[in-house]
Amino acid sequence: MSHAHIRKEADCLNCGVLVAERYCPHCGQENLEPKQSAGHLVAHFFNDVTHFDGKFFSSIKLLITKPGFLTEEYLKGRRASYLDPIRMYLFISAVFFLLLMSVFKTPADIISDSSKANAEISGITREHNATVFSSGTGDRLTINDRSYTTVHEYDSVQKALPAAKRDGFINHYFSRKLVAINERYKDRPEGIWPMMKANYFHSLPYMLFISLPIIALLFQLFYIRRKQFYYVSHGIFTIHLYCFVFIALIAINSFAMVGSWGKLVNLVLKVWAIVYLFLAMKRFYKQGGFKTFAKFVIIFFIGSTLVGVLALIFLIKSFLNVA
Repeated sequence: MSHAHIRKEADCLNCGVLVAERYCPHCGQENLEPKQSAGHLVAHFFNDVTHFDGKFFSSIKLLITKPGFLTEEYLKGRRASYLDPIRMYLFISAVFFLLLMSVFKTPADIISDSSKANAEISGITREHNATVFSSGTGDRLTINDRSYTTVHEYDSVQKALPAAKRDGFINHYFSRKLVAINERYKDRPEGIWPMMKANYFHSLPYMLFISLPIIALLFQLFYIRRKQFYYVSHGIFTIHLYCFVFIALIAINSFAMVGSWGKLVNLVLKVWAIVYLFLAMKRFYKQGGFKTFAKFVIIFFIGSTLVGVLALIFLIKSFLNVA
């Protein structure tokens, strides 16, 4: 609670509603004098930080040691003592991706094996639309028995062709992108892989954010007969699972950097991460061990496949965005 002076006037400065006591009954703002000293600002800052820290560390401890507990508490309405699931997800995921890009994946990692990766990328492009795709002569690129040097040339050729012989919408999009990539990197093909990897890393938060409601829907489908759980329930449960996975990945990547004994710790952490998901499902959905295990295996397989498909889609998108 702030120690600033309460205003003598009873109208809320934020919404204008009559304030009977300290807090506005409509918007919740304290009815304090707007002019504050530097001491008040500093005190307010430290109160907020320590309050957040207390909630954060206690919530993280419960998240790690009691699978499914935080979701249970949230759905029972016991929320003031714990960090909000959305805030927890945003904070932990931000820390994870910051470490992923700055510590776990160094610039040397991003640039390494670029020649091998470029060869693989070239192999992928040769499979484009089941057509022959090659570098042709010089800087020209052959697609569907026609060769191009620049995007402008591709557009001109397509425009000159009869409508029936032009590339369809999908073929046009991918072919034009490939010509643009060839035009941009023809003198420095080794630059494709680092740019592609950087694009992919930056797209990972969006990929996982998209996968989250899909995984929640998966839980809803498998527990559709348990009417006490609605979609938001599964969503909160999935958010807490993602938060734990982020923490587990931070620990796994950290121990991977400390030497040979870190491999043993990594193995333990990976096993615990899998067991954790099972225990969280058993505690939260309150079904028997056999049913929970069967659903866990199926959900784990389908969920992993869905995330893998999303990863592939974003990988292709990252490649096309290097142009």
